[in-house]
Amino acid sequence: MRRVVTRSGGTGLIPGCGASSGNWDKKVLRVGMECAYAPFNWAQNDDSNGAVKITDADQYAMGYDVLMAKKIAEGMGYTLEIHKMEWDGLIPAVNTGKIDVVLAGMSITDKRKQTVDFSDVYYNASIVALVKKDGKYADAKSVTDLNGAVATSQLNTVWYDLIDQIPNANKQPAMDNVPGMVVALTSGKVE
Repeated sequence: MRRVVTRSGGTGLIPGCGASSGNWDKKVLRVGMECAYAPFNWAQNDDSNGAVKITDADQYAMGYDVLMAKKIAEGMGYTLEIHKMEWDGLIPAVNTGKIDVVLAGMSITDKRKQTVDFSDVYYNASIVALVKKDGKYADAKSVTDLNGAVATSQLNTVWYDLIDQIPNANKQPAMDNVPGMVVALTSGKVE
């Protein structure tokens, strides 16, 4: 599920929105995301298809989350800034005021609710397991069919906890990002 995540205890949808680069007259919505999770958000080398420049980078961000951020900023009359950061840094960045919001597939957990607020869901997605199309689990249709699989997921996500539902799973350490997980799968490190 994809939601807007903001600092806990704020008023309104986006508490704490402010200026950047010392220009206090400029209304800026600072949005954090990984920029590595297509089709929701990714980095590219140009501004094609309306991509937004990533702050402090030579790349541009695009995807469904970027389009949502553009609509929110436009509706507020703010300029949009996209900040590319690691998944583990998103909530701390909101809580320290480095960014105003996170647009990501961040599931609500009791621990996260202690420090951030969540919007209503703006996109529902199914959780799936990625396997090699010619691998041992290519015909898997259920969690049970993954019995004994060598598995991993992304660090500090609910998906990593879901590996425990696979019977006899050989649970590997969590990975930092989605591209790293894909490399682990294609290289045979995980199944």
